[in-house]
Amino acid sequence: RRVEVVSIRPEAIEDRGNYLELSIRIDVKSRFREMGDYLLMLENLPRAIRIKEVKMETNASIGPDILAHLQALTYIGKE
Repeated sequence: RRVEVVSIRPEAIEDRGNYLELSIRIDVKSRFREMGDYLLMLENLPRAIRIKEVKMETNASIGPDILAHLQALTYIGKE
């Protein structure tokens, strides 16, 4: 089984002096175990990505899958 990306959308860009902080909302659907693998993969990408928030939900229409709402932060250097 795999992770299905439902949506990805930018939320905000904050100026942090020497760099910009980009907030991204990612909604994904998968089984619980695959969700853990997906989060680990995100945090091990070459570009710095920090998972700031994770909210998970399930209901009868998507069971046994879960729907996760992630807030990820990444950083862009200024030139």
